[in-house]
Parts: sequence; C-alpha cells; structure tokens
Amino acid sequence: MQTRPLVLFLLAAALGPACGNRTGPSLLTANGHVEATDVRLSTKVSGRLASLDVAEGDVIKKGQVVARLETTDSELALQQARAERDQAGAELRLRLAGARAEDVAEVEAQVASAEADLAGAERDLKRMQDLLARGSGTTKSRDDAQTRRDVLKGRLDALQQSLARLRAGTRGEEKDAARARVATVEARIAQLEQR
Repeated sequence: MQTRPLVLFLLAAALGPACGNRTGPSLLTANGHVEATDVRLSTKVSGRLASLDVAEGDVIKKGQVVARLETTDSELALQQARAERDQAGAELRLRLAGARAEDVAEVEAQVASAEADLAGAERDLKRMQDLLARGSGTTKSRDDAQTRRDVLKGRLDALQQSLARLRAGTRGEEKDAARARVATVEARIAQLEQR
C-alpha cells in the first residue's frame, strides 16, 4: 500500500507542470488529494515528552504547540549557571576592589615588627663582634648573632614584598580573567535560556 501514494505523488509531480498555470519559477499548482503518512518532528533539545497536544487527523496551524517536553533538567542547568555567574561576579568584584585596608595594615605592622627585630639583631651582632675583638667573646656567639640577623633580614625582605604586592592590587591579567569567566557564564545562561 505504501507504493501507491508514492506512485501518485511521482505521477502528480511529473504531470503537474504540464497541467497547472505557473506564476513563479518554483510554484507547482495541481488538483487532487495529498495524503501524508509520516511526519517527523524534532526539538532543539532532547528530553521526555510531557504532553502531546494533538491527535492523528487534527489540523495544525503555523506556530501551534503540538507537544511539550519536561524542562526539569534544563531548569536545573540554568539555576546552576546562574549560581556560577554570581560566583564569577563576586570573584570579579574582589579582583577589582584589591586588598582590604585591614590586610595592608596587618602586613605593615609585621614589617615594622621585623624592622625592630632586625635592628636588635644588628646591635647584638655588633656587640658580639666587639666582644670577640677584645678577646671576651666567642666566634660561635658572633656567628649565631650574624645568622639571626641574616634570617631576620630575609623575613623583612619577604614582608616588604608582600606589602608591595598588596598595595599594587590585583594584576590586570587576573582582572581580565575574572571578566572573561563572567562573560563565559553569561553566554552559557543565554544558551540555556534559548532551550
């Protein structure tokens, strides 16, 4: 039985141009009855069919909803993307704001403490060198004082670098990366909203 509609269609297609009046280059006018036996529909996304709003034989108008899919998975993905956008936005605001005044003040206090410790260590080293020069001190005592001074100088240098980094703020590349993360999540949200 399936060959009969196909033969009729081919016959109509072949004879149609000879029988009809053409008003356009691709317009075919013919008389008769068209019977469609198989219609395939597709959606942008896959999912479970929630409802089928038409039955066999129903007349369908352009733009009419014929079926609905379950949207739970899409809604959850959209919620997750929005949460990621909020997180990326917060990260961007942190990068733009830079270091808090309290953090800078804390490192400044550590620098001041390290400077005082270093000054004391240098006084101890000078004292040990003077004692050693007069024959009252030992080489070990002087070497210990020198090691303590060198360690404190290294600690002070590291703290000064940390303070300089805090005062300089976030690098431009880090800010750009945070902006790009926000834009990426925004694009994902737009894509999910189209579904």
